[in-house]
Amino acid sequence: MQISITGRHLEIEERVRKYAEDRAQRLPHYFDKVSRVEVVIDREGGDFTCEIHVSAEGHEEFVARAGDRELTASIDLAHDKVVRQLNDWKSRLRDNHH
Repeated sequence: MQISITGRHLEIEERVRKYAEDRAQRLPHYFDKVSRVEVVIDREGGDFTCEIHVSAEGHEEFVARAGDRELTASIDLAHDKVVRQLNDWKSRLRDNHH
């Protein structure tokens, strides 16, 4: 699985990069056909926005976007949203095959 972490309007510190990578590496646990994860962190004024794009086999790209005053909180919120999308898709696949 490929993981890409980029920053817009800010330099990504190593600890933040590691934190985002750790969160991204958990995504195949929710849906095993994840092939690529792109995390884009943006700074807009005093707030941070995190956008997560997940490429998975058999589906268009999953996209989750969240913002917060805290950088790690915005990563967590976006991660939670994309996990919900992955779980919903996995449930649909499982329910349609029975």
